[in-house]
Amino acid sequence: MALNRAEAVENLSQTDHSEEIRTCWICFGTDEDNPTLPWVQPCSCRGSGKWVHQTCLLLWVDEKKKENRSAKITCPQCKVEYIIIFPKCDPLMSFVQVIDDLVYKVCPVVAAGVTVGIIFWAASSYGAFTVMQIFGEEEGLSMLDRADPFVLLLFLPTIPTALISMKLVRWEDYVLSVLRRGSKYPILRHILPSSAYNEVMGQRIDILPQPSDVSSTRIFVGGLFLPTIAKIFGDVFFHTEQSCLKKFLLGGLSFIAIKGALKMYYKQKTYIQHSQRRVLNHHEHTGVGTVAQAHKPNPTSGLQYAASSSAPIHVVHPLQNHGAHLNLPQVSPVHRPDSSC
Repeated sequence: MALNRAEAVENLSQTDHSEEIRTCWICFGTDEDNPTLPWVQPCSCRGSGKWVHQTCLLLWVDEKKKENRSAKITCPQCKVEYIIIFPKCDPLMSFVQVIDDLVYKVCPVVAAGVTVGIIFWAASSYGAFTVMQIFGEEEGLSMLDRADPFVLLLFLPTIPTALISMKLVRWEDYVLSVLRRGSKYPILRHILPSSAYNEVMGQRIDILPQPSDVSSTRIFVGGLFLPTIAKIFGDVFFHTEQSCLKKFLLGGLSFIAIKGALKMYYKQKTYIQHSQRRVLNHHEHTGVGTVAQAHKPNPTSGLQYAASSSAPIHVVHPLQNHGAHLNLPQVSPVHRPDSSC
């Protein structure tokens, strides 16, 4: 009993001694490193996260306040809010602080409103410009003058929105998939095959879909420039047409059709190109190794061979007599021991 009591007293003294050694969980400093720094226990943590230097904690709080000035700072472990008190200030300082906090809260709302207003005004101006491109300058201005202002405010901003939304419809992919499914016909099979022959693998493999090339900036720019390109196509290819609207529609449809056809052709050729790709052997681009290493035997055929520039090769089947050879042109003889014999 006396021994157990002595051990308990010793353990208690060691615990008290360990609690006296305070460690800052921010800088990991102790009382021995700098005895003059003030300590604080701001939360309900115990153990190594119990104590922290007052200055270290204030610097850490200032870093957190940079992200959000009005956010509440809490302990990262026990989530208890840190209570920070400030000294009393004069009335002028309090008034300026209230104004500063109000401006800090109002500025994001004002900035968002100004941004929305600028976008709305730009969209309305673009819509009016597009109307003049479609119907001509004089007819377009006349239509805008006769229209109700409230209707214009609602209708004009929807024009660029509709153009950008049209770019999101990838009709070429749907048409290309339909044509591939119909590649059983001779003409379509030659133009848009659903599979391609790979010379390295020696077989036909299916053409897998490639990663999408959708770009937000490309969609945005393409949608906004579509009316201008349609007008140019209409003026160049359909200049005999008297109606500006018909000229614009014909030019736009021609541009979309030509662009779609070229895009489908490019995608199909890209698919076929990807199906015929191969990875180079190391010696093929470094010049290290022998030619025989590049052409290993095919285990399914049972034939062992190696390529060379000239002379015939003796092809030996492991299940036949070694005297039976097949002479092939432009191949050199290579003799390998048969492990099965």
